Formats: sequence, structure tokens, C-alpha cells
Amino acid sequence: MRVAIPLTQGKLSLHFGQCDQIAILEVNHGQIISRTDEVPPAHEAGLLQRWLYGTGVNIIFAGGMEPGTRKLFSRNGIQVIAGGQEKTPDVLISEYLQNKLQAGANLSDH
Repeated sequence: MRVAIPLTQGKLSLHFGQCDQIAILEVNHGQIISRTDEVPPAHEAGLLQRWLYGTGVNIIFAGGMEPGTRKLFSRNGIQVIAGGQEKTPDVLISEYLQNKLQAGANLSDH
């Protein structure tokens, strides 16, 4: 699976559209195989969703994400896990794979 995690100062960004980087992780057999940190494209409607889809991402973690943005990801076959906590990508992936990921409130649910 390929997972995208928007980052602010190296941890999960609480507001998806305000991240400064996006970590893209390749996970296979419960192990992180690779990680690249990318600067996201300009903030315009639908652009980020298409860009991530083009990289093969099929899951995205977010602290918060608006319903319209969630729908755009869903239309592109990308599962959204919102309400995450400010943690590093390695910790988030580990918790997710162990079914221990605790999500809070979706911070951008407006």
C-alpha cells in the first residue's frame, strides 16, 4: 500500500490544506519499504487529489479534512483516515498496522 501523510514540522498536519510537505510511504508486509517527502503542488481544487492518485497513493491520513475534499479523494479510490493526532509518519503507520491508531475529531469538518 502507498500512504500519504501531510506534514507540518515533521508530524501529521492537523489541517490538510496547510501542510508544508507530504510523506509518501510504501508499506509492504507490515514494513515501511520506502519514504519520500514531497512539497505539495499549489493549493487549487482537485489538484492535490489528482497528483496523489498519480503517485499510486491509496490511503491518506489527515488531522482534518473538509467533506468535499474527502469526496474528491474517494472518487479517485483513495481512502481517507481523518482525525489523526500530531505524530510522526513512522508512529502513525505502526499504530495503523497494529490496529491501534486512535483518531480524534475531524478538525476540518465544515
